[in-house]
Amino acid sequence: MSRKTIGTAIVLFAAITMIFNVSMLQSHDYYHTIRKITYALFIVGILLTPTYSKTVKTEG
Repeated sequence: MSRKTIGTAIVLFAAITMIFNVSMLQSHDYYHTIRKITYALFIVGILLTPTYSKTVKTEG
């Protein structure tokens, strides 16, 4: 699997977990812990997702 695929999967997992956490788990003790972990996963996934390619210089 490529970095882009792994990054996209992590971002999707973190986003779904954030939505679930905010909507269902606000009254539980581990709400803040899960929130911090999902934010960290979201940022790591975003950093893994971009792909850059060399610019092609055309002479003309």
